[in-house]
Amino acid sequence: MNTSQIPEDTNPDWAGRIIATVVTPEGNRLRRLPKEIVGAQGVAGPAGTNGIDGINGTNGTNGTNGTNGTNGTNGLNGVDGRAGGVTFAYDFNTSTTFPASDNEIRFDNATPINVTSVSIDDNNADTTLTDVLLDVAARDRLAFYSKADPTKFVIFQVSGAGVLDGSAYNFAGTAIAISGTLFPNGDDVLVSFIKAGPEGSFSHSTLTYSATTDLDFDADDYRSVTLAGNITFTTSNRAAPKALTIRIIGDGSSRTLTFPAGWKFVGAAAPASLAANKVAILSVTCFGANDSDIVAAYAVEP
Repeated sequence: MNTSQIPEDTNPDWAGRIIATVVTPEGNRLRRLPKEIVGAQGVAGPAGTNGIDGINGTNGTNGTNGTNGTNGTNGLNGVDGRAGGVTFAYDFNTSTTFPASDNEIRFDNATPINVTSVSIDDNNADTTLTDVLLDVAARDRLAFYSKADPTKFVIFQVSGAGVLDGSAYNFAGTAIAISGTLFPNGDDVLVSFIKAGPEGSFSHSTLTYSATTDLDFDADDYRSVTLAGNITFTTSNRAAPKALTIRIIGDGSSRTLTFPAGWKFVGAAAPASLAANKVAILSVTCFGANDSDIVAAYAVEP
């Protein structure tokens, strides 16, 4: 197949253009369309307006919690509080001359640990304290604290009831605990009246010797028995919690000792006898209604 060019004026519509003509083997002429001449690129048009924002996507799932951190160290302990009891405010006077004046407290010694007597007026700044002062008895405690500095205090244990001296009550006793030096003159002092609990009741009696001697848990706490022969102990009124202490006094002969089968001895096995002229202590504590609930301890002089 041959190609040739024909003049540009073959077709007036193609003026100024080059036309390609193709001749087939059969002699047919095929005319190609003219190739356009590409002009220069035009300037860019203005940018279009932004499109609207898309909708937010869904939130992702929460992640797993992290492991807990280690605990911090403990904080410091707080300072000790004041002693309990009924508390009143007074003015402290450093004079050691009794009695105390209105609204005052005085000590008989300028060195707190050597205080053996205190004088407290029956009126403080707020009220009359006659009833409170009259209620103070042996073994009660008076706690004196500086209002401005609670670390400065004197704990005084009373040995008996107060003695009225003018408008004040004087109390004998002992300073059992102190902190710091004597309160300054005019210092605001807080006084706590602390009642002592009741003392336990103790009593002693003598058991009359018998070959079988009963230990009554409802009788006296302390007993003494002097042996005149062998002895077998029994018990009565067993209950928890009860306790007895028995002093066993030997005579001029060795004597056998027999105890209830259920007793449990601590420290050593149940003794079989007491040597002549020896003294022993038998302590028994009952934790129930049976002899098997009794725990016993035995000691004898060497």
